[in-house]
This record gives sequence, C-alpha cells and structure tokens, in this order.
Amino acid sequence: MDKALEVYRALSRDGAVTFGVFSSYLSKNDLGLDNEVINELFEKADSDKDGVVTATEWSSLAEDYPTLMDCIYHKERDKISEEGFAQSKQQAASEYNAAIELEESLRNSCMETKRDADSAKESLERQQNTVTASKELDAECKEALQHAQKALELGKEGLTHAMRNLGRAKNATETTRASIQQEEKQMLSTQASLQTKLKELESASSRLKAIEQLLADQRLVVEAAVTESENMQEAINQSEDKIAAMRKEVISQESDENDFKVEVLAMEDKSAELTKLLRAAEKTLHDSELNSALESRKASEEEQRLRALLAVDTDRQNQLDAASKAVLLSQQKQSQIIEDEEAYTQRRFDEHREELQLLRQEIALRRQRDSLLQKEAILRRNFSSFERVGPIPPRLL
Repeated sequence: MDKALEVYRALSRDGAVTFGVFSSYLSKNDLGLDNEVINELFEKADSDKDGVVTATEWSSLAEDYPTLMDCIYHKERDKISEEGFAQSKQQAASEYNAAIELEESLRNSCMETKRDADSAKESLERQQNTVTASKELDAECKEALQHAQKALELGKEGLTHAMRNLGRAKNATETTRASIQQEEKQMLSTQASLQTKLKELESASSRLKAIEQLLADQRLVVEAAVTESENMQEAINQSEDKIAAMRKEVISQESDENDFKVEVLAMEDKSAELTKLLRAAEKTLHDSELNSALESRKASEEEQRLRALLAVDTDRQNQLDAASKAVLLSQQKQSQIIEDEEAYTQRRFDEHREELQLLRQEIALRRQRDSLLQKEAILRRNFSSFERVGPIPPRLL
C-alpha cells in the first residue's frame, strides 16, 4: 500500500484530512467526480465519523478503490513531472540564453581580434616595406661608401703622383740651379781670366808701343791674346745666354713646381673633402644599419604580435564554434524537452481518460456491490427472523 500512503501524505501536507481538504483535493485534480460521489467516498473513508480520515482509514478506502488511488497517485506524479519539465525548460532556457550570450560575446571578440589581426597585418606590411626601404638605403649607402672609398683612393693616388711630380720638379729645379751656379762660377772664372788677359793685353800693348820696333814677335803674342780674349768674350756671352736660358728654365720649372704645389694643395683639399664625405657616408651607413636593425626588430615584434593575435583568433574561433554547437545543442535540448513533455502530456491525457473511465466503472461497481451487500444483509435479517418464527403449521398449508 505504498501508493496509498504516498497519496495520504500528499493529502495531509497542509494538516488533517478533513472533508474540505478531501473535497478540494479531488476537485482540483480533475477526477471527474461530482459532489455526491465525493461525499460518498469521504463517508466511506471516515469510518468512525469523526470528520477526519486517518491513515488507517485511508488504507481501507484504498483497498476498496484501488483505481482511485492510482488516479490520485498518477496526478501527484504528474505534478512532479510537470515541475520537472518546467525546471528542465527553465534550465534549458537559461543554458540557451547563456550560450547565446557567450556566442555573441565570442563573436564580438572574434571580430575585434580579426580587426586587430588585420590592423597588425597592415602594420606588419608597412613595417616590412620600411625594412625593405631601409635595406635598399643600406645598399645605396654601401654603394656610396664604396664610391667614396674608391674616390678617396684615387685622390690619394693622385696626391701621391702630384707629390712625386712636385719632388721631381724640385729635384730638377735644384739640379738646374746647381748647374746655373756651376755655370756662373765658370763664367766668373772666365771673366776673371778675361780680365787677367785684358790686363796682360793692356800691359802687352803698352810694352808693344814701347818696344814695337824691338819686339816684333810680341805682336803675335798680342794678337793671339786678342784672339783668345775674343774667344773668351764669346764664351762669356754664350755662358750668359746659357745662364739666361737656364734661368728661364728655372723660372719655368718654378712655375711647374708652383703648379704642382697648387695641384698638391687641391688634391689635399679634395682628399680632405673626400675623407669627410667618406666619414659622412660611414656615419650614414652606420645610422642606416642601426635604423634597419631597429625596423627589423619592430617588424619581428609586429610579426610575433600578429602570430599571437592569429593564435588568439584561432582559439576564439574554436570557442565560437563550440559555443555555436552549444547553442544548437541547447535548442535541440529545448525541442526535445518540449517533445518529451508533449508526448508525456498526450500519454497521460490518454491514460487519464482511461483511468477516469475505469474510476467511473469502479465507483459504479462499488455501488452495485454495496447495493448487493445491503440487499444481502436485508435478506439475511429476514431469513434470521423467519427462522425465529419457526416452520409454517401444516394447517396453514
């Protein structure tokens, strides 16, 4: 009688099972019983007529009306099932709403991450273009540095060549000057000899005049001395011409030397300028290489950032896929719960209809049984009275 006790507990949930509780409970559970049947059932249950149905009395009623107990029991189970379905639907709705919110949040997060990734891609492309431009600038700086180094080497070679020419010019000038000095010494010596010869000539001429008659041979000596003096004068003239030519040559050599000096100074200035250009090119190359390294590091950082964003995007996309699947599963779960509830409701509707029919039959049969029992009791009482009266006298037959 577990069902009967469970039903009794449900009836006595709010206190003693009085007629009001009994009637209200049966009416609320839509058992298709009118007030007459409800009164009849309560009277049968309340065997001691104290207005309260006890558990024992309820157990006796359950023995007489098992279908009624089944109906009430199934109604209580229906309430539990309805509460379960309501809780399941509420939980499924909460799960669905949470899944929708999570999906929307993840979708927004994916869109934001995608925007960040696109921005990072554009930034990486710009940075890569900057790195490419920096490398091209490095190549140009290296090429300019090589040109500057070559120009400086050529300038140094030109300066060395000019210095050599200047040295040669100085040596030639010194040699010419030495030759001039030697020629001048020789000319001075010749002039001194000429003066000596002129003095001797004058002396000889004086003696010639004195002893012209006596010293005929002396004339020949004088003539020879005159001839020699003329030759020496011619030699002096030639030496003067040679010295003048050599002086012109010295002047020309000094002009060449000055030209070489100007060239050397120009080459030195050009070498200094080329050296400055070379230092500037080296500094430009150094700065360009540092900038290239910095831009390369920035590009590497941007690439790492992009990879991290892509990894986050992939992870969030996986989460979004999982959330979308959860939404779909939640929808399927809600649909399944509704289908199960509808199927349960339909099944219970059919079962309840059959139960009500059986309950009506049970009540009708119980009434017939009670009526037969009442008739049997009357017959038994009549039969008992008949036995006490005794047999019918024969005369009355």
